[in-house]
Amino acid sequence: MKRKLFVGLFVFGLSLFSCNFKKNEKTKDNEYQEEDNRIDYTQAENLTTEITSIFNEGYNFSEEIRINEIGYVKTGDNTFKIVYFLAEESDLKKIQNLNIAFRIYPKDSSLFVNEVDKKAGAKTLASKCKIQEMGGSLVIVSNEFSIIPKSFAQIKVYIYHTKDGMYGKMMTLLNIEFS
Repeated sequence: MKRKLFVGLFVFGLSLFSCNFKKNEKTKDNEYQEEDNRIDYTQAENLTTEITSIFNEGYNFSEEIRINEIGYVKTGDNTFKIVYFLAEESDLKKIQNLNIAFRIYPKDSSLFVNEVDKKAGAKTLASKCKIQEMGGSLVIVSNEFSIIPKSFAQIKVYIYHTKDGMYGKMMTLLNIEFS
C-alpha cells in the first residue's frame, strides 16, 4: 500500500515538474510559449555582429514592458536600423499591439534635410512593435531610415498606441554618437 502511494506521488510530482519546465521553452515553429504570453514571431536577419550598442542597462517602460538593450546597425553612408532587445519577461502580446518611437534631438539641427525637422529641432523615427528573434534574443528592428546629423544631445524612446497615446514611461539617452 505504501509503495503504491509512493509511486503515485512520485509520478504526480514528476508530471508537475515537467509541465513547469516546458513553460518558457521555445518550440521548433518559432512560438514563444507561456500560458498567457504566447506569440508567433519571425526570424530577423542576424545583425548581432554589426550592432553598436547605445544602451545596455535595461529599462522598464512599465511593469509589463522591459527593454534590455538598444543598438543601431549602419546599413549605408547615412542609413541605419535601430534594434531593441526585449526582456523575455515582458508581456509580448501587449507589445505586439504597440509602437516604439525613437525621437532624436541632434546637437546641430541645421544638418537635417527636412525643413520641418530643422524647425522642430527633432525627428521621430517610429516603428510597429513586430517581435522577431535574432541570435537567440527577442527583438524589435526598426525600418531602415536615413539621417544626416549623427551627434545627438538626447534621444527619447517611448512606447505608444496610435489611439491611446504614450504607454508607460519615456526613456532619455544623453550624448549619443552614431558613427
